[in-house]
Amino acid sequence: MYPESEKNKSLLNIIKDIISVFYTAKKFKFVLLLFMILLASLVDVLSLSMIIPVVYLINDPSPIENNSLLHFLYVQFHFTSHDYFILFLLVCLVIVFLLKNLFMLSVVHIQNKFIYSTVYDLIDKQLNLFFKSEYLNIKSSNSVNYLRALVLAPQEFSGNLLLPMLLMLNEVLVVCLIATALLVYSPVLVLLLSVTILPITFFFLKIAKNKLLEISDIKDTLENRISIKTLESIHAYTDIKLFSKEQVFIKSIKDNIEKWFSINADTNFYNWIPRRIIESIVILTICLLFLFALLLSGDYYKDIVLVLLAFAAAAYRLLPSLNEIIINMIRIKSSSYILDQLLFIKDNIVSVKVQQVELQV
Repeated sequence: MYPESEKNKSLLNIIKDIISVFYTAKKFKFVLLLFMILLASLVDVLSLSMIIPVVYLINDPSPIENNSLLHFLYVQFHFTSHDYFILFLLVCLVIVFLLKNLFMLSVVHIQNKFIYSTVYDLIDKQLNLFFKSEYLNIKSSNSVNYLRALVLAPQEFSGNLLLPMLLMLNEVLVVCLIATALLVYSPVLVLLLSVTILPITFFFLKIAKNKLLEISDIKDTLENRISIKTLESIHAYTDIKLFSKEQVFIKSIKDNIEKWFSINADTNFYNWIPRRIIESIVILTICLLFLFALLLSGDYYKDIVLVLLAFAAAAYRLLPSLNEIIINMIRIKSSSYILDQLLFIKDNIVSVKVQQVELQV
């Protein structure tokens, strides 16, 4: 169980704690990775912004004659048909997206190398701390806590804290860049997206906050119980067989594992709720915009259709981004107990040193 101060930690403070675990040793690599993530987000948004004009040209080719850049390309490449010119633009779009995806894959590769090298260094650090610990202190402590701090916690740190933090950061940058681009292009779109998506997101997170803290607490307790019972089964094997207590241990381990699976199922359920709600509201907004467009005519109708197209494209990219942000926020909040497990060995060493100083005094 956590002290009250730990329970009230904000997401920002948890992220600061995550970074503090590796920042001193990997400062340069981390800053370089952040730059790569920023660049990847920018490329992602720019490639998305190219879709809307090309799709609009399919519906209305007139900008080919009116737009100076498009007309210049049309003339320079000696096109005689708008259809062939649009096909040319679509082929260029395919090439751009292929190059973008190759770049994105390279960023993911660099990110994964950073994550797993961090885990390796973390395990090395934990082992060195362990062998600096006092023997009597190790003997008097629960060996499960050392097992988790040495091997399990660093691995869980990579999958449940470090990776979600980097994924969330990437998606936050994408959302910010899209919002900035839309603000320049059409402030009305930003207003529409804000009204339809942001209230639901914040409302859900507000409701889910206490539940996430509870899930984090329960997962920590259950993982401890499972580890303790499993190690007891190994070390007390002869006694268990002698007193015919096999089913008692089996039932205890299975019950805790069942609860652990149940709490993970609850977490996954929370992951999916916001996306489904936001998706439904976005579709409803598109329907209302189109209904409004039907009531207008001429240039107003075309303007609404263009806004509708931009809104649909933005929502298409924003939906998965917001979903990823929320999912990874949930993962970080519900796995924050891992940070306490990592500090177990260090805290024990500090505790022993404090006791020694007090005895000397």
